[in-house]
Amino acid sequence: MPELIFITGLPGSGKSTLTRKLAGRSEKSFLLPVDDIRQMVVSGYLTPESQSGFLAELNRQFMLEREAASLLANHYLMAGYDVVVEDVCLPPGFLAHFEREFRTALSKMILLNPSEAVIRARLEARGDPHDETFLDALPALYPLIQSQNWDGWQVIDTSDMTLDATLATI
Repeated sequence: MPELIFITGLPGSGKSTLTRKLAGRSEKSFLLPVDDIRQMVVSGYLTPESQSGFLAELNRQFMLEREAASLLANHYLMAGYDVVVEDVCLPPGFLAHFEREFRTALSKMILLNPSEAVIRARLEARGDPHDETFLDALPALYPLIQSQNWDGWQVIDTSDMTLDATLATI
């Protein structure tokens, strides 16, 4: 039976690297980086830095991308593919978006949760222009993510783990 694996975490938590490797281990898999869907918006694309936070229209774009992602995920699941979904655990209403769009009996839900210091170091090393916004917001975002109810999720502190060790944990 095909599997829906949902991996989330803050920017810099290692989602992209892990999901590519994880999807590659399956005989038939579909990798779904949810951010790529929102980036298909040609005019009107918003980012947290362009909005000074998560305002209504940006939140709406996040909900739209998750709705579209769930349609794609279900389409590939029904065709017999394992689906690995990569999504950032933002904005603050992320869990409500997730519950509505992705929670199924097939779901394996994983939060990559390295320490704040590790996330900061990774973001600084990446040098992505969008990461500046997350670096500025990290002192507020990190405790917010920690305070969410992650019952039913596999929460993995990847601070001191290699990619292979993380894969073995899943």
